[in-house]
Amino acid sequence: MYRIAITTMGTRGDVQPYIALARGLIGQGHRVILVTPEQFAGLVAEHGVDFSPLPGDLLTLLDTPEGKMAVSKAAGAVSCRYAEPAAVGFIERKMVAVRPLRAVSH
Repeated sequence: MYRIAITTMGTRGDVQPYIALARGLIGQGHRVILVTPEQFAGLVAEHGVDFSPLPGDLLTLLDTPEGKMAVSKAAGAVSCRYAEPAAVGFIERKMVAVRPLRAVSH
């Protein structure tokens, strides 16, 4: 039996597949925690999966000019300039959220 932390961010459509993965792993006897934005706490709990919140609100971030530029297909390589600083900070905060577990991140 393993202790597994699954982390993901995004919309409900990004989170739901990981709830299914977590349920499958729980069914195999593993202890699983899903680390995702706070707005999905209820959804995760409805499916009997342990939850830990990620800091920040991705949907609010995506509504900023920088967030829109980072995900814009038209921005091409320019989006990396906006996405990299946010990604580095996100990863650092995410690792704090799952300590002392070993994490698998999406």
